[in-house]
Amino acid sequence: MHHPDLTRYGTNAEADRAVLNGGLAMAWTAITLASRETHRASLVERLGRRPRGADLGRLGTRAGRGRG
Repeated sequence: MHHPDLTRYGTNAEADRAVLNGGLAMAWTAITLASRETHRASLVERLGRRPRGADLGRLGTRAGRGRG
């Protein structure tokens, strides 16, 4: 269930632009990770250490790197 403010502020052209801008930022981040060898190698190495079935949402956090 969403907060009533989400309906009020999240259903307009400005909110739509924010969603599109967020998606574009994520796409550019993925392109950077895939196209820069050091970033890609680091990501592949971390994925290799990840236990099968682990939560991908924690992959980039300190906890996901085993530091707490």
